[in-house]
Amino acid sequence: MIEHNSKMTSEIEKECFDEYVMPSKDSIWDERLFQIHGLHRDHPRIKDADDITEVWRRFCIYVGKHIGNSQKGILVAWNGKSCDLRWIYKICQAPGSTLQLPTSIKYFMDPKKVISHYKGCLLNSSKSKIDSYELGVVWKYIHKKT
Repeated sequence: MIEHNSKMTSEIEKECFDEYVMPSKDSIWDERLFQIHGLHRDHPRIKDADDITEVWRRFCIYVGKHIGNSQKGILVAWNGKSCDLRWIYKICQAPGSTLQLPTSIKYFMDPKKVISHYKGCLLNSSKSKIDSYELGVVWKYIHKKT
């Protein structure tokens, strides 16, 4: 999106699906989660979360609300191959899984990979003065320009 205004940003933010999942009681916690995201077993967003079945059900409803029957969706995840997609695969396609990705989602895109790979992209370091491709740095750079 080229144009930016605070009302539009607020409306978009309200439409984002942002939920945490309560891990099963026998889940093993990796200390890197706390170091990277500040999450731990007793974090309020984790303690108050629903299990994966309920969160996934709401996610599928969200997708259905935003992608029409004849449309195809793109799953966008920043640096997603290293984390998000691995978990989505485990949730949806691993042997014994009972959950499925909504059929309208046909594609995946990693904006970090696009920006860093394509020299013609205005956010690529060859065309911009961006310091790094970390999500927060790119976000600040974009909003500084608008």
